[in-house]
Amino acid sequence: MTRKQLPFLFIVFAFLGAGIFYEFLKGTHEQNIIKMNEAARDFMSQYHFLTKEDSLNSGFLEKISKHGAAYLTINSEEKIAFHGSYNYNLNPSCLCSFLEVGDSIVKPSNSEVIMVYKEGEEYYFKLDGDVMEGEQFPKQSPPLARKLLP
Repeated sequence: MTRKQLPFLFIVFAFLGAGIFYEFLKGTHEQNIIKMNEAARDFMSQYHFLTKEDSLNSGFLEKISKHGAAYLTINSEEKIAFHGSYNYNLNPSCLCSFLEVGDSIVKPSNSEVIMVYKEGEEYYFKLDGDVMEGEQFPKQSPPLARKLLP
């Protein structure tokens, strides 16, 4: 082997090593994504996503917000979730950010309306929908306690 061939040989081994290292990282990255997807699936399987048919009249013990979804622990056995509910008349507008432990939530069955009772005030959101700026809901007086305990 001559001195002229050494730089060429070095380049070949450098590319070969980089390719092997890339494949190793790619495989590790794919395994991490699979593990994260499994963890997310396990987490989400603990929660029931509210539908139009569901009813709810409760406070909650814990709230977790992730990617526009709110995951609420109602009690030790009941966990619910919903996503994509916004009221652009409020700040924050996303229900997942608006809710705080101590608030009460009322959602009548067969309705898209979610009522949030916070510090004696009533706020409205639509299940999987938006309340646009300036849009008003009629004040409702459901036969429900304004301040509910979980």
